[in-house]
Amino acid sequence: MPAAAVRTLALIPVGRRGEFRLLRVAGAGRRQVSRTLLVETGLFSATGLAVGTLVAAVPLVAFSVSVTVTVTGAMPYLPPGRYGALAAAVVVAATIGTVGPGSSDGRFALKRRAG
Repeated sequence: MPAAAVRTLALIPVGRRGEFRLLRVAGAGRRQVSRTLLVETGLFSATGLAVGTLVAAVPLVAFSVSVTVTVTGAMPYLPPGRYGALAAAVVVAATIGTVGPGSSDGRFALKRRAG
């Protein structure tokens, strides 16, 4: 897991302290704000995986149709287990980078109820 990606992702919830503070003033509890951050992380991870897969698939399929099929007769193939491991690494990195700093013992954004 690239440490630079996790550090970059860690800046996102720290930069959103004002937004979290406003949610707390509006009556949201720590658990609700933490759950919101977790759901956002899941949605962004899923979107990133879908877009990344599509972006990688287009040139791979085009290349395989033009060159690989004529030379070897085979299409490129990624075993489902390897794709699952790649997807798990993306989700773990996103979770560690965003949810950790956002709700780690309340040290950052969720420290105490504002107001």
